[in-house]
Amino acid sequence: MHIEVGYRVLAEALFIASGWFWAPISQTSQALVCHTPQLELCLAQLPSTVKRQLPSNRAQLRLQMGGRGAMARPVSHSSIAGVVFLSVENIPMSSSALWGGEVYALPLAASQQLTLIHELGHLATARLPVDYWG
Repeated sequence: MHIEVGYRVLAEALFIASGWFWAPISQTSQALVCHTPQLELCLAQLPSTVKRQLPSNRAQLRLQMGGRGAMARPVSHSSIAGVVFLSVENIPMSSSALWGGEVYALPLAASQQLTLIHELGHLATARLPVDYWG
């Protein structure tokens, strides 16, 4: 548990400082995680064969995200599963509901981490063999 918390704190610190970091997907692949304000710097970390698989117009990538907090783009590469684009300002920090005429709101303590894990899950399943589900 201590190592997991330490990894999360380190990953968050790297992300804030640089706008990007590599996240493990499996023993043989990883994903590049990009903070959208530093998109150009982040995508510069990719080999040209991977960059060509993404839209060349970076504004188009931002448009595809819409108002979402995150988006995963799988790529075809032996050791890179894909890219996760994070727009942390669009990740909800609370959830609310109207019940009996009253609005109730609950804070989402780990929404950024859960969002990242969710997107990494998309990339992990995209790399499964075609016949994995039978």
